[in-house]
Amino acid sequence: MRCVCFILLAFAGALCPLSQRVTGAVINPGDILAVDSSLDAVFRISPATGDREIVSDDLTGTGPVLESPWGITLDASGQIIVADVGANALFTIDPQTGDRQILSDASVGMGTGLLQPVGLTVDADFNVLVVDTGRDAVFHIDPTTGDRTVISGNGVGSGTSLLFPVGITLESSGDILVSDTSRDAVLRIDPSTGNRTVVSSNSTGTGAPFASPEHLTLDANGKIFVTLVGAEPAILSVDPVTGHREIFSDATVGTGPVFDRPQGIGVENDGNFVVTDAGVDAILRVDPTTGDRVIFSDANTGSGPAFVSLKQLFIVPGVAAVTGDMDCDGDVDFDDISPFVLGLTDPGAYEDAFGLPPTVKGDTDADGDQDFDDISGFVGILTGAGAAATGPVSVPEPSAILLALLGIVGFMFLSNNDA
Repeated sequence: MRCVCFILLAFAGALCPLSQRVTGAVINPGDILAVDSSLDAVFRISPATGDREIVSDDLTGTGPVLESPWGITLDASGQIIVADVGANALFTIDPQTGDRQILSDASVGMGTGLLQPVGLTVDADFNVLVVDTGRDAVFHIDPTTGDRTVISGNGVGSGTSLLFPVGITLESSGDILVSDTSRDAVLRIDPSTGNRTVVSSNSTGTGAPFASPEHLTLDANGKIFVTLVGAEPAILSVDPVTGHREIFSDATVGTGPVFDRPQGIGVENDGNFVVTDAGVDAILRVDPTTGDRVIFSDANTGSGPAFVSLKQLFIVPGVAAVTGDMDCDGDVDFDDISPFVLGLTDPGAYEDAFGLPPTVKGDTDADGDQDFDDISGFVGILTGAGAAATGPVSVPEPSAILLALLGIVGFMFLSNNDA
């Protein structure tokens, strides 16, 4: 039985990359994290079902309580970081327990104090960047010490001053983009000098007008998308070079439920946009081509506690899950047989080894779990005779030879456990 033990242990050492592992059983790539400022809670939302789960609130997890969470992101280790305007603080939250700790506030970390931290992101080195509406500034927060440094605004940097900055994101160049609600503008900030230039405003660039921009994100091509909460709630697209603006989705562009108070916005791996809307207490998915909108999580869609006042969201990054790629190396081949069997026979051991439940990549018939009914689909993907299902299906009989191989490996594994 030593051979099969060697095979399984070899794969157990081949952990998925951090971007895929994140935090194991609780948070997986593609999951949506969102904060609710009325419930003082952090939610995890399934992108497939819209099911909602509270990760941390007054009753979930220990430590200082959230007072009015607004911004959310992840650090390098997969810990959740939340900006709280009520506590004037940044929190770190363990996604598995919900336990909370102060990362930076008046008593933790050195430097200018936070005063209504709202927007939140991390740079390539996982330093935390925060926009603070009370200070009209962008802060750099040391993720270890909580020390705070103003990198733009509040007397740092030249150019158009920040007036009520809310959203923040990063361009591939490392430049910082900030949406400013009072200026009705998107500004670009040089992270080394703090100098600010207007990318687009009602006097810079052409096209549809800004009306109280809130949060922003970038698509795969670097185009800027901004949520507007003015008289005509919408998502606006902005050319990062010319500043030209177009309505991407609103009551007149795209079909489906109209926006009421769109807040956070992010882009999924497939290019779809996800938007939190505090007016209808829902999360919407927006088609990147048509601007069509559908609600995929609210009190009537998906299970779990209902939202009350959604703010920002964060989409957990990672390589899109390749069904059948059980060893997380990016493709499906014979090396995936042993971890597939491990997922079938001992899901807990698979999760410990690869950092995610076996269902994520082993549920080939898309019925919600990995079981022996998935063997046919796995063999089909392995041999190129089939593809992963997108919904529960009846799959054809697999190759007898490969089934026999799977059976032998599984039998040896079980026999070894019984010995």
